[in-house]
Amino acid sequence: MDAGLVALVLVALFAASIAFWPAWFRWDTKRRRAKDPDYRAPTVLGVFDEIYRPDAHAASQIAEAESVIPAPAPNGGKKKR
Repeated sequence: MDAGLVALVLVALFAASIAFWPAWFRWDTKRRRAKDPDYRAPTVLGVFDEIYRPDAHAASQIAEAESVIPAPAPNGGKKKR
């Protein structure tokens, strides 16, 4: 094969993968939310939040941890001593 043709095919495949990535991302997010309703897709700004707004990043981590940790079970009406 001609080297130019190989390069053209590789560039076309790369361009197609970039073009179809948003559709794949939406499909994957819907699929994951169907399995786990609490699933949140990762954001690109999460990295920048960690660097430039550490308080917002920490708040996001705390909110995620609190949504994962189960609430304490009731003690069945017994009083603590």
